[in-house]
Amino acid sequence: MSNFNIQVVSDICGISDHTLRAWERRYGVVDPLRSDGGQRLYTQQDLDKLQLLAFLVSQGHRISKLAKMEEKELRDLYHGLNNQAPKIQKVATKSINLIFKLLKEYRLDDLYYELIRMKQELGDLPFIDRILLPLFREVGQKVANGQYSITQEHAISALARDLLSQIQLTPPSPHTPKLVLSTPEGNLHELGLLMANVYCRHFRINSHYFGINLPAQPLAEAINTIKADYIILGSTFSEDWQEKNLIDYLMKLDVFLNIKTTVFLSGLYKKIDHVSLVNIKLDYMNTFDDLKTWLLEKSRPTL
Repeated sequence: MSNFNIQVVSDICGISDHTLRAWERRYGVVDPLRSDGGQRLYTQQDLDKLQLLAFLVSQGHRISKLAKMEEKELRDLYHGLNNQAPKIQKVATKSINLIFKLLKEYRLDDLYYELIRMKQELGDLPFIDRILLPLFREVGQKVANGQYSITQEHAISALARDLLSQIQLTPPSPHTPKLVLSTPEGNLHELGLLMANVYCRHFRINSHYFGINLPAQPLAEAINTIKADYIILGSTFSEDWQEKNLIDYLMKLDVFLNIKTTVFLSGLYKKIDHVSLVNIKLDYMNTFDDLKTWLLEKSRPTL
């Protein structure tokens, strides 16, 4: 059976080689073999255990506690997390209801602490999945039907943006595609891209978040420089930003590009027709489930 070097294990598990060495040194989670040259070599059993540990740490468990557990205990904990999904959903629903109550009363400090509490309790990715995504879908609906104001939407968006900026991004793998995330000039919706970038880095995609409202030429210059394989372009339509604006932007971007690349349009629920592009291949990524599926294909195997 083949053994694996530290870079391969790092890529598969989605953790840095520095973290792997620290786990071995401090907690003795595995004891890898050594090559004749002194390089670490990991068995399939080592790899399976490290994948399990990496997943559990991503769900908010401390490596110091996990390291003391037998592998059967770790697997029981993993399966227990899956079995707890209904309970977690109940907790998340209760928290979202509280958040809306606090938002209604403009109790923004209390709202912020509730968001912090849920982020700490659930872990980064479940916090995005269970709290932020359903929360902002509902916020949009409530603003549209007049239950909440634009001021309240902006206030809670600012708090969420602050929390997302505090998440420590996983270093990218050199073996994954280069991806750029941005929005076209005139398009100001940012939260979805911030959450998407956290997901991309969790899967160790070599992602670059360039912010929002970028003119075509400077975005193309950045894409050309880093030779990006893919671009996720947030493209939510509004009264001031319609399909024609998007087509004009794509055509400008295409002219300034000197490489072939794929542009995923996100936030759209209709395909763009009648646009002829030379350097851009158009595709669509409308939901986070679409993003997760793509990340699994492009990054690493899962448990």
